[in-house]
Amino acid sequence: SILDIWKIAIVKPIPKTLSNSINSFRPISLTCSVTKIFEKILISEINGYLNGNNLLDPNQSGFRWNLSLNETKCTVVHYGSLSPRTLYTINGIPLSSSPFVKDLGIIMNPSLKFTDHISRMVSKARAKINIMFKCFFSPDPHLYNRAFTTFIRPLLKYGSVVWSPHTVILANQIEDVQRNFSRRLFARCQIPYSLYPDRISLFSLQTLEHRRFISDILFLYKSIHGFYSYDHSNLFRKAPLTRSLRQSTDGTRFLLKL
Repeated sequence: SILDIWKIAIVKPIPKTLSNSINSFRPISLTCSVTKIFEKILISEINGYLNGNNLLDPNQSGFRWNLSLNETKCTVVHYGSLSPRTLYTINGIPLSSSPFVKDLGIIMNPSLKFTDHISRMVSKARAKINIMFKCFFSPDPHLYNRAFTTFIRPLLKYGSVVWSPHTVILANQIEDVQRNFSRRLFARCQIPYSLYPDRISLFSLQTLEHRRFISDILFLYKSIHGFYSYDHSNLFRKAPLTRSLRQSTDGTRFLLKL
C-alpha cells in the first residue's frame, strides 16, 4: 500500500502572467520526492510496454479535455514588412499583437533570426554554470563534467534544428559557454592549462557546433524515412544516386541510401 505521506501535496498558487488577478494563478503541487521517483519509474515501464507493442499512434500528440479557449493567452505575431497587420478576434475578443511569441520554449520574432532566443538561452546557461561552481567544491573534474552535460548542455541544444545560428558571431556566442566552462573547470581542479580542443577532448566532449550538426542530420534522416508526420515535399527531395559512395576493401561497391 502507498504511505499516507506520499499522498500529501503542498499546493502553492503560482501566477502564470504578470497580472495579480486571481484568475491568473494556477495551483502547483509539491509532492514527496520519493513519489516523483516512483512516477518516473512507472511512466518508463508504461512507455516501454506501449512502444514495444506498437500501441501508440504516431499521429497522437496529446489528449483533448474539452477545455475552453482562453483568449487572453492568444496573441498575434505579424511576419514580414508587407503584412497588412490585420486585427484578429476570437469570440469577438480582439487579440493583442506582440513583437515575439514563445512557442514550446523557443522565442520566435518576425525576423526569424532567433537572436533574442540565443541571447536568453546563453544567459540562462551561464547563470546555471555560476550556480554550479558556487554549490560544488569538489576537486573531482568528472563531477563538474557530469553536471554540465546533464543540466546545462541540454539548454544549448534543445530545438537547435529550429534556431541553429546563421552567423559566426552567434555560433561563437553559444560555443563560448562550453569554452568558458572548460576553462573554469581546469582552474577549479588545478589541471594545467590547455587549449579548448584539448580540454574538451580530455572529457570526451564534442563542440556544440558539431552536436548541432549531428542533430540536423538526424532530423533530416528521420524526416525522409517517415519518423516525423509532416509534409516535407516542398522542403527537400531525394536525388537519384548516379555513382557509388562507398567501396569495401575487396573492391565491392555499395550505394549509400538515405
